[in-house]
Amino acid sequence: MALPSETGSGNPDDFQPETLRGSPGFFRVARSRAGRRWWFIDPHDQPVFLRSVTAVTRHAVNPRRAGPPDPVPPGGEAAPFAREASRRLLGWGFNTLGPRSDADLAGLGLHQIGLVDFLHAGGPVIHAHGLLLPDVFDPSWTAFCEARAKRAAEVWRGRTDLVGLHTDADLEWTSSVSAGRLGLLQICLALEPAHTAHHAAWEFVLAPHAGDLVALGRTWGLDLPHRETLRQLTHAERPIDHPAHRDDDHRFTREFARRYFQTTIGALRRHDPEHLVLGARFSTSPPAAVLAECGWPLVDVLALPAPSDSSAADQPAPDQPRLWVDLGLHENPARTDHAPAVLRTGPTRLERRLAGLRRTLAAAAVHPLVVGYDWARWSDEPGDIPPFASGLVHLDGTEAREHTELPAPLNTRAETRRRRSRPA
Repeated sequence: MALPSETGSGNPDDFQPETLRGSPGFFRVARSRAGRRWWFIDPHDQPVFLRSVTAVTRHAVNPRRAGPPDPVPPGGEAAPFAREASRRLLGWGFNTLGPRSDADLAGLGLHQIGLVDFLHAGGPVIHAHGLLLPDVFDPSWTAFCEARAKRAAEVWRGRTDLVGLHTDADLEWTSSVSAGRLGLLQICLALEPAHTAHHAAWEFVLAPHAGDLVALGRTWGLDLPHRETLRQLTHAERPIDHPAHRDDDHRFTREFARRYFQTTIGALRRHDPEHLVLGARFSTSPPAAVLAECGWPLVDVLALPAPSDSSAADQPAPDQPRLWVDLGLHENPARTDHAPAVLRTGPTRLERRLAGLRRTLAAAAVHPLVVGYDWARWSDEPGDIPPFASGLVHLDGTEAREHTELPAPLNTRAETRRRRSRPA
């Protein structure tokens, strides 16, 4: 199939063939020759800059409703919501439904991003000290992933409106140990013995010391007479701050991430070779050890928070296409305004946040690595306080104009600006 150029000439030579990822007839991704920009390419071979919104669901306006929406038959109660939501999104310049959106919005003029949710595939989950991950060392987890991938492939098979699939959207990785927080290795060492990751972690750290716990303690600068000592340190939220431990934590985190991505994405590739794999949706930046294990050829497009300065300087994988996710005015740790709350003249906190978000959206449209962005939520969440809320609509269904008036004009010009921007 001919790939269109950034000027719309349809010349297949305008995209670098060695960068092309995906299956013909479905969404693909490639980098242009002239502008050296990455683009999504739709099933009709047209370049697309994605503007998506997460969790477009009719039940988002009911804060008392828990769990996923119930299936709705054709012509059922969701039809009016689906028509109105798609009309609003298209009117605001969005072109894609993000993960966890209602299925009955399909076919109403919007692309879709899917979510497999391997975290809840049925295997053991590690939830401790801010960590939320599957126990990738558990022998049953691979089978659960195969079953989950097979089910997802059956749902999406043949769907040309699907851009790609996220493996997960709820994972919580720990920060780097150097940031003064508990690392993945220390947390796994302190888990209950029921977790296979607990035993894998101890085997990992003791193997180089022939099983000698005291020798391990000397290497890490600790008095470590027994394992309970480490458990008590961890429960007290006291990280092991030693270069040897930081090195061990980095290597263990890479092994953990390698198992996660190779198992989940391997299962997806086997059962669904048609669609792009967007990897895990990182709403906050994970450690470098994790990102080192989720590049191409495993992941087609990275899903990362926008960097604070809207550049790629502080992000890894400098030549990999990416989605910027979780944008909005809500309090996201990756983009929190840390200016002191003092009496001051000049822009208010809201004005500063609006200006920063405007710069991020404008930068996304012309950034050579960014192929789209994702707004955090369709609707505010219970407890949100406008204007620092997360949705394009409020809980009562009314438009959050402080949000929609910002992206709408930028959305409508995004692809034109991307085509016309100067080559990198």
